[in-house]
Amino acid sequence: MPWCDGCDRFWTLDALDGGGGGGTADCPNCGSVLALPTAAEDQGAPWHFKLMVAAVVAYLGWRAIQLLVWLVGRF
Repeated sequence: MPWCDGCDRFWTLDALDGGGGGGTADCPNCGSVLALPTAAEDQGAPWHFKLMVAAVVAYLGWRAIQLLVWLVGRF
């Protein structure tokens, strides 16, 4: 997302007019030139976030199995 130093805010690509061309756009508030993000800057989630999600899924799956074993043992 493009950041404007003059306005101290992020702008969505839809809000920008894109008149500058060549990977730049003008800020709708102050008119300063903003650099648009490139494909290299558009990254996915970091590896440690994916590891955390996998660990949470494994933990909750194990707890579900424990719940089923406990329920079967009660009857």
